[in-house]
Amino acid sequence: MSVLLECDGLIKHFGGLVAVNDVSCHARDGEIFGLIGPNGAGKTTLFRLISGVYSPTTGYILFKGRSVAGLKPHATCHRGIVSTHQIVRPFREMSVFDNVRVGAEFGRRGDRRRDVNAWTREILEFTGLAPQADRLAKNLTLAGRKRLEIARSLAADPELLLLDEVIAGLNPTEIAQTMNLILQIRARGITIIMVEHVMKAIMNLSDRIMVLNYGRKIAEGQPKEIAQNPAVIEAYLGQPFAN
Repeated sequence: MSVLLECDGLIKHFGGLVAVNDVSCHARDGEIFGLIGPNGAGKTTLFRLISGVYSPTTGYILFKGRSVAGLKPHATCHRGIVSTHQIVRPFREMSVFDNVRVGAEFGRRGDRRRDVNAWTREILEFTGLAPQADRLAKNLTLAGRKRLEIARSLAADPELLLLDEVIAGLNPTEIAQTMNLILQIRARGITIIMVEHVMKAIMNLSDRIMVLNYGRKIAEGQPKEIAQNPAVIEAYLGQPFAN
């Protein structure tokens, strides 16, 4: 598999705080790349660097061989990088259909106006939201709002989808359904980088996993390697467990 995204030497300062500290990683075309670490490890900041919410203090980000570091989110979206949000914020007073249509209008399909409605319906069918197309977003359950967040992002037609804790807070049945949806998204040829605290999900879905702690990369490898890595165990559970 070819490399779709490459990050090298990424550093992000917020005043005296170093949120991301010399992180290098890559995502291959068609894989699911997991990103884990304790709270405050820098995971969401890294996502925001890739998606264009933040500009790196130093380092570079290449997408399909072209620099995207410093581009605004709408520009990275048009290049094919789309991110969900950890705290879902749908347009509450708009229908599920119109929420997804926003993604279609402003994503890479936005210049093909005549098929935006058809594309929106296709995404609603794919994500299982078609029966709720006319409901107001504010009336959805948490699981429904998280699925809507995924659907709106998919409507933007990404090549790289950044999933920020789309499973957290769900019950076991909802977790299984969302895991299945993520695998179906990958089957459509979309590369996924996902941040998740639900270890069952991240370990079973990911081809590779990177671990951050205090803004630094402390491990990277296949899920089985990560689960047995002493540095990872220490970061989550403390030194006694690592020993």
